[in-house]
Amino acid sequence: MAKIVLLSCTKSKLDKPSQAQDLYSASPMFRKTLEYGKSLKPDKMFILSAKHHLVPMTKVLEPYDKTLKEMPTDEKKIWADETIKQMKSHKLNLENDQFIFLTGGEYMKPFKEYIANIETPMEGKRMGERLQWLNSQISKLNEYITLYLNDVEDYYSGEKDLTLVESTLNSLKQLIVESKQDDISIILKEALMFSSPEKKEIIEDFMIYIQEV
Repeated sequence: MAKIVLLSCTKSKLDKPSQAQDLYSASPMFRKTLEYGKSLKPDKMFILSAKHHLVPMTKVLEPYDKTLKEMPTDEKKIWADETIKQMKSHKLNLENDQFIFLTGGEYMKPFKEYIANIETPMEGKRMGERLQWLNSQISKLNEYITLYLNDVEDYYSGEKDLTLVESTLNSLKQLIVESKQDDISIILKEALMFSSPEKKEIIEDFMIYIQEV
């Protein structure tokens, strides 16, 4: 099963031809959604465009003015059918792949009858709530590590111990960034299997810390 992240195009765009991932960067919501989408470590990520259908992140597009909300129902059906064809041409498995829609509702609804495994983590959230949620997800790990390192000065004695804690958590942070697994707790448990006894103790303590914060 592959993890597929889908973003949606935005009305705000740059005024020059750009890669798709840059064209919509005029929108703060798109920038945050893109950042969060990348943090999920997807196997593939695309942008759903009202004009161009399924767009690879690096495809260069001209600025345009078209949104799905403006389309009549029959035109939306035609758009969805063409997008499904493009998904299949990109070897996306509509039955088995995991599709995470980080989009507006208009860009997700047409696919419910086609795709078996759909996740919509931002569904039901208002605009401000979406930005707040995205920011919290992106910064959560950094906050945990910073809080732990600040508090650990009162727990571990000696500069050597503090250096070991910092080294262990910085390595752990890099592991999480590089991993395709988006569940932090699973990554921590896997890290325990390959750690020295000293680092294992630190990771175990950090896991307890996350649960109690």
